[in-house]
Formats: sequence, C-alpha cells, structure tokens
Amino acid sequence: MNLLSRIKSMFRPALTCADANAFIAEYIDDALDQKTRKSFKKHVEMCPNCSVFLEQYNSTIDLCRNDGKVAAPPELVETTLEFLRSRGVGEA
Repeated sequence: MNLLSRIKSMFRPALTCADANAFIAEYIDDALDQKTRKSFKKHVEMCPNCSVFLEQYNSTIDLCRNDGKVAAPPELVETTLEFLRSRGVGEA
C-alpha cells in the first residue's frame, strides 16, 4: 500500500452508507454496541447524504409522535389490501 492510500484510509469512515442505513433504527433506539455506535456517528458526521437521511428519519419519527395518529390515504389501504389478498394473506 502506498503512502497516499494509507493516508486516505485514515480518513475513510469504518462504515459504508449501506451499513449506516442498516444500523439507523438501532442507533435511534440506542441499541448499538459502543464501537458500532461510534463508527456510525463518525460516518454520519463525515457523510452529508447520511447526515440528511438521519435528520429526515428523526423528523419523521417526531412528526408521528407529535401527531399521535397517522391516517393512511384510502388508496394506499385499498392497494395494500388488494396486494395481500392476491398473495392469499389473511385467508382462512
């Protein structure tokens, strides 16, 4: 490994964006081990995309909590029910 590669690896986050995305719920729930949590935070601090995603994720949670009740649009309910029926889900 050449010097430039070594220097780049020093600043590369331990987690990828896909890793951070996979860990986001556990991060919010404070269910990550200390090492993974630290890597997650480091990645989010260095990655503008993941930083925005985490902010939006938190905002969505806050909106749902503050509203107390989220009603799905009737079209979504009907489409979901049709999909489940077509797969035989819920049939006795």
